[in-house]
Amino acid sequence: MKKLFLFFVVFVLASAYGILFTKSGNVLVSSYLEKKVNSNPTSNVRLKIGDFTLTPSTINFEATINDESYLKVSGNLELFNRIVDLKYDLKIDDLSTLKSVINQDLTGSFVTSGFFKGNSKEATIDGISNIASSDTKYNINLVDFKIRDIQIGMKDGKIEELLSFANIPSIARGTLNVSGNIKNIDIQNLDGAVYVNISKAQIDNDVLNEQYNQTMLSPINFQGDLNAQLAGKKAEIKSNITSSLADIILEKFIVELDKKKFSGDYKIDAKNLNKLEDIFGIKLNGSFSTNGNLAYDNGFMFVNGLSNLFDSSASYNLEIKDKLLQNFSFKMDNAKVEELLKTLNQPIFSTGTLNVQGNAKTADLSKLDGFVSSKISDAKILKDVVNKNYKQELKENVNYDLTLNTIFEPNQAVSNGKFSSNLLNLNFGNAVYDLKDKSFKSDYLLKIPSLANIKELIKVKLIGEAEIKGEVGKKENVTYANGKSNILGGTLDFDLKDNDLNATLNSISARELTKMLDKPEFFDSNGNLMLSYNTLTKNGTVKGNFLKGSFIPNNFTTIVSQITKTDLSKEVYNEANLNSQIKGEQVISNMLLKSENTQIEIKDSMLDFAKNSIDAKLSSQIKKESVNLSLKGDMNKPSIAFDVKAFKSELIKKVTDKKLKLL
Repeated sequence: MKKLFLFFVVFVLASAYGILFTKSGNVLVSSYLEKKVNSNPTSNVRLKIGDFTLTPSTINFEATINDESYLKVSGNLELFNRIVDLKYDLKIDDLSTLKSVINQDLTGSFVTSGFFKGNSKEATIDGISNIASSDTKYNINLVDFKIRDIQIGMKDGKIEELLSFANIPSIARGTLNVSGNIKNIDIQNLDGAVYVNISKAQIDNDVLNEQYNQTMLSPINFQGDLNAQLAGKKAEIKSNITSSLADIILEKFIVELDKKKFSGDYKIDAKNLNKLEDIFGIKLNGSFSTNGNLAYDNGFMFVNGLSNLFDSSASYNLEIKDKLLQNFSFKMDNAKVEELLKTLNQPIFSTGTLNVQGNAKTADLSKLDGFVSSKISDAKILKDVVNKNYKQELKENVNYDLTLNTIFEPNQAVSNGKFSSNLLNLNFGNAVYDLKDKSFKSDYLLKIPSLANIKELIKVKLIGEAEIKGEVGKKENVTYANGKSNILGGTLDFDLKDNDLNATLNSISARELTKMLDKPEFFDSNGNLMLSYNTLTKNGTVKGNFLKGSFIPNNFTTIVSQITKTDLSKEVYNEANLNSQIKGEQVISNMLLKSENTQIEIKDSMLDFAKNSIDAKLSSQIKKESVNLSLKGDMNKPSIAFDVKAFKSELIKKVTDKKLKLL
């Protein structure tokens, strides 16, 4: 039995030797390896072994992979003592073809060569590579065939090629230098340091715009350093990235590698907001800086920070999970309105103090829940800036305060606010903005204590006060407004859609209307007016009719009474019709008044509100007499001229030689 066992052992060893270390055995092993690799139907790898020579003391292995890649290994070995002294040479033309073998999604080519020396207890790998077109050297020490420490040096690597190598869109190009000395790679007891330097780098706008749906046009240059100290289970990172957009600094950034969590301090400093125009879509001015803490734990990212935005004292906190913003809160105290306008590249037409605070539980529009409260106080609209930039004629600065409170609901922002000034007051209690269809509607209450104070805004001098209540909004790209008011002893109703305004004045007093227009009172009646006007072209029409009207006694009625022996102020005009054309600041009117004894007609009269002038001709039939006259000059004090040929009165002959004042 013992002899049989010894024979069996000898037979096995001889067979193994014959398979492993003889020429025919090497051919058999080569054939097996090729068949094993090439038989995988899901693999794109095709292995062709050109030479496989294995002896107890040497090895030579040469193989091609997919015709264009190769692996070469040669050198001395002592299999039974497990000692090797080998040289290797590897070239992979297309790493993507090895995905099924290495279980990594890599692209591009890879070339490396080096030496593998040592035994089962301790060994070293010394090699070089041109990964990412770099000059890379590496040294790896193994103990019991496990990696103990690594030294690596990469010089002049191409960032764009390294990103492509990792199958990441090449959004940047530049030069990368890496120096690493990891004395212990055990994740439980790390020891070492890694230094990274980025230089001459630039964002590839074409790739960035395509991948992230941006419209970047200006070049973004950047450079910087990263230093990572490895100790125990943690890595402490410091980084300073300088770019043409902003500087980003990470201080004492601790990464707990075994728990996949990190936290640390950051600072962002954008010295020229002009360069962010491509990102935000608007031109910005000035600078911006913020600093705070950034942390990641169990799928949540936490960010908090401070800022001096708009010369304020500002703070913010937010959380991010699954790339979705949630639990966001902020507060900004004592910001300057003038700095806000400066940053937004607007004329600095106002000063004041802005305070804002708010929060939102989620950025998911369908689940919105939060609020924003804003207040501008001790504010002033600067007349000189407004007049210069907005073609106004303010005589004094406008003092104002503004409060705005917004509540966020699913798909909606609901606001109320109040604007108080020495010119007018505006309140709204239910302004609703639909974040889904972009529609907006709001109620409003406008109070103007003195219409005379807004002359420079509306370009017409008015007397009295006004209070208008209505609704404004926008839906399906149509902007609209409507309103109602008790005014001039009657009511006002108007409707504005985009640039088209339609208004109706019902049962108003003609006397009150002339008072509001700051013109001399000459007619007393109640009637209706209808206005159709385009705010863009400044053209429109006015139609009106007045009932049971009468002239108010004045110089005009006195003169006519002396001429015709008829007192116009006693006449009752049961019909008074008005038709006017508005052309800019000029109004061309036709009017007809009828009473029992008189008929007065005005054709193509011209009122020019820009010049405050009048040019009108009246033809009248008073009982059996015809009286024609013209009015010209200042609207408040026009001159009257009678047609002498139409009337032969001795009184007219006496008065027509000189200008008569109508009122």
